[in-house]
Amino acid sequence: MAQGGFGRDYVRAARLKEKALSAEKQKERKKVGEEVVVQITPHLQSELKRIEKELILAQDRTVSEFISQFITVTEDRNRLLKFLIWTNFISLLALSFTLGYFL
Repeated sequence: MAQGGFGRDYVRAARLKEKALSAEKQKERKKVGEEVVVQITPHLQSELKRIEKELILAQDRTVSEFISQFITVTEDRNRLLKFLIWTNFISLLALSFTLGYFL
């Protein structure tokens, strides 16, 4: 009775060959990936630095705009308070003359 040794050995050899090819492809892909990373890294670093500078400048502009708005609001508030104080003073002065005249 035949055991089918040749077929079994052929399939086993094919699987081992396929596994070896797969491992070789994986090594090649890893090597290519490392080369790509080495080639891209300087460009990525420069882009990262450029983006960081832009973000820092944008943040500085935002802070300076906020401060300038705060100063403007404070100045507007001070003008409003001066106006209210003067109108209050004039109203009290007019009221005192009016009450003094009639009483």
